[in-house]
Amino acid sequence: MDTEVLCLGGLLLPLLFPVLAGSQLQVFTAPSFQAPLGSRAVLPCRFDVRGPVALGSLQVTWYRWDERVAWFDKGQAQPRGRLLETDLQSGNASLSLAKVAVPDEGLYKCDVRYGAQQQQGSTTLRVVASPTISIQKQQVVGSTETSLLCDVGGFYPRDLDATWLRDGQVLDSSTHSSPQRNLDGTFSLTLTYTFTPAKSDTGSVFYCRVHHPALEQPLQAELALDVPGWGSMSKVEGPERCRLGQEVTLRCSMEGKIPADTAVTWERTQGEDRAVIQKDGPGAAPEHQPLLPALPPGWTPTEERSETCLTASLTFTPTVQDHGARVRCHFQHEAQHSSKEPAWWEIQVWGESLQVPGLGGGGGSG
Repeated sequence: MDTEVLCLGGLLLPLLFPVLAGSQLQVFTAPSFQAPLGSRAVLPCRFDVRGPVALGSLQVTWYRWDERVAWFDKGQAQPRGRLLETDLQSGNASLSLAKVAVPDEGLYKCDVRYGAQQQQGSTTLRVVASPTISIQKQQVVGSTETSLLCDVGGFYPRDLDATWLRDGQVLDSSTHSSPQRNLDGTFSLTLTYTFTPAKSDTGSVFYCRVHHPALEQPLQAELALDVPGWGSMSKVEGPERCRLGQEVTLRCSMEGKIPADTAVTWERTQGEDRAVIQKDGPGAAPEHQPLLPALPPGWTPTEERSETCLTASLTFTPTVQDHGARVRCHFQHEAQHSSKEPAWWEIQVWGESLQVPGLGGGGGSG
């Protein structure tokens, strides 16, 4: 461990405590010292011999617990200590530790001998490392159990208070893993909150908050919950009756948070016959397409979409064969949370001289 002396002058004196003795030699140290991991830590030690310092009579030894880490002996500084004569002559025997690591923590003793006199002071070095936090990104699906994960890493000492909050309220059911020691001596853990998202959770803000001795203020990260697919879907809307040969447009819509991969599929059924049509381009996902025949020519789907609304339209010109057919639309996406089938809309065709079972013909159908 490389060490050197840093002359701190009178600025340190108010922080130092003298070790008194019957002789003229006095040693001043601080009871404790806190240093961030990787920083340069200066452990203060000053001495006073009540006069000029004769280096030939001086011995200074620093111990960590009982291990000698730096020393100066009657004019000769040992290589590990590099205690500088210019600082010692001014009564400064402070120990500087470069790039403090967790193993450097402990009780340090500054032992000063001057002639026949000897005094010793001690200081406790505490190493601290501030935590880092990050929330794991993952897809949240409505009505499906979900775990929010917050990784807390690189902290020391081990004691740490971490919790999840929702809209400012502490979530008591959150849990965390046992702290795991890293190669550099710091610790890491994962904070977990498991729940089943409901529609009311959309837009809620979740916070991962951490308190630790290395922090002046709590550290937190936030997550605005996005629950895809939570939206209201309307039934197919269209005229109560469709006039024969006159173009008709049916509509259905989905409101709320619209997933980008949402695809719209129209389905038509009449008796045992079924057909589908899906708009090509953005939102058209081949994996969503049923293996069914296409709708008749002239049936055209269109879409209007934004982040909060998707409106699908189906335009066609009804024929006699369309009477009694049923139509519905599907909104499909990867995070689909419900298997509820959309409602059918039945086509009722009317027109003059139209002869369809169940309908009046000629002008009487009106």
